[in-house]
Amino acid sequence: MIDLLNLTISLFLPWLLGYQLLMLILGKNKFNLPVTVSLSYGLGMGSWAYIMFLLGMFNVQYTLFNLYIVYIIVLMVILFLKYIYLEQPKDKGKCQELFSLDGSLVSKNDNLLKKAAICLLLFYVYCNFIFIFVKTFVFPVY
Repeated sequence: MIDLLNLTISLFLPWLLGYQLLMLILGKNKFNLPVTVSLSYGLGMGSWAYIMFLLGMFNVQYTLFNLYIVYIIVLMVILFLKYIYLEQPKDKGKCQELFSLDGSLVSKNDNLLKKAAICLLLFYVYCNFIFIFVKTFVFPVY
C-alpha cells in the first residue's frame, strides 16, 4: 500500500509543478485536456530534473524532507508569479507576447527579425528531436 502511495505521489508532484508552469506560460489561453496533461507532466519532469541538478551543485542531500521543502518553495514561487502576472487585467502574461491573437507563432504583421528568431528556435528543436531519435536507435542503452 505504501508503494502505491509513493508511486502516486511521484507521478502527481511533477504533473502539478508542470501544470502550474504551463498555466503561467499560457495565461488565460487553454489547451484541451490530453494536451495539457501531457505537456504538464513533461514540463514538470524537466523542471524537476533541473531543480535536482541545482541541488546537487549546492551539495544538498537528496533526502525526502529536503526534496519536499524545495518542491513546496518552488511551487509557492510559481503560484506567486501566477498571481502577479495573471491577476492584472491589463497584463496578459509575459510569455503570451510570443503568440498572436489566433494562436499562431507568426502573424503577417510581424517583423523579419521575429520570424527569423522563431524559425531558428523551431529548427533547433527539430535538430534536437532528430538527434535524440537517432541516438536512441544507434545506442539503445541510452
